[in-house]
Amino acid sequence: MTLGVGLDQALRVIVLAGLLCLVGCEQYEMVNTSDPDTKLVNLKTCNCEIVAKDELKTLREQAEIGKHVNRYQMKNEGFRTWRFDTATGKACIMLTTDADWNKPDTAAQNCAYQ
Repeated sequence: MTLGVGLDQALRVIVLAGLLCLVGCEQYEMVNTSDPDTKLVNLKTCNCEIVAKDELKTLREQAEIGKHVNRYQMKNEGFRTWRFDTATGKACIMLTTDADWNKPDTAAQNCAYQ
């Protein structure tokens, strides 16, 4: 019994792909995932560290807090004190005189409204 030309070629491709996988897969190290002390995996392409989900959540919370450190900058111009938000690029008026607050243009730039 002979195989059709298409089926014969497909079989050759599958065998060749399997051999290439066996040769290429030797470079990787196996990690014992049941060992709780195994955390670092060194591969040629990267250094990967396995982090527990609760530890990852803590790291994300700390990063979120860090985003707000030194986020705002203050600048005095005449009788106005401006606040610049470095995260968004927006500026607003924090302090000014009572007479200046009564102006509609000034009131619209109040940090309380932004």
